[in-house]
Amino acid sequence: CPKASTDLPQDCRAMLEAGVPGSLGPPANERHPLQMSMVRWIGGTIESVEARLRQAVGDEDAKVATARLAFEEAEKTVSSANGNLEAKDSVVATTRSANDEAVQAVKSAKAGLTDAQVAQKTGDASLAEAGKLIEEYEGALKDHVGYLKEDSGFDASGAKMHTNQVMR
Repeated sequence: CPKASTDLPQDCRAMLEAGVPGSLGPPANERHPLQMSMVRWIGGTIESVEARLRQAVGDEDAKVATARLAFEEAEKTVSSANGNLEAKDSVVATTRSANDEAVQAVKSAKAGLTDAQVAQKTGDASLAEAGKLIEEYEGALKDHVGYLKEDSGFDASGAKMHTNQVMR
């Protein structure tokens, strides 16, 4: 319908609207030469509109093909990115697992260190106690046992006191 075609000039549309019923109404062999001219003009106009529409469809098909290629490229990029992401996620999971294990090892080592420090303090206290006892025994040995071993100037009455000191 010529009214639907907006890219035809107004004069052309008016001419077609006026000439179409009279030109296309009679059979082709009964048409007047003016009607035949009108039919040719109508055909030329339709062919022109059809050519423009085909060109527009071709242009749009080309745009669709370009968009389809871009879409396929984008899908490949997304697929590749997803693969990279999965690989990175795997690395992150492995790293987290190793980190968790390291944290546990550090906690365990700290607990062991704390236990060792407590044991060392206990051992140091026992060692200090033993050191005091050794000093006492060495003092007793020096002060009292040495006297008992001397041959010269031995006093039997003093020996009993020295023996009591060592035995205490």
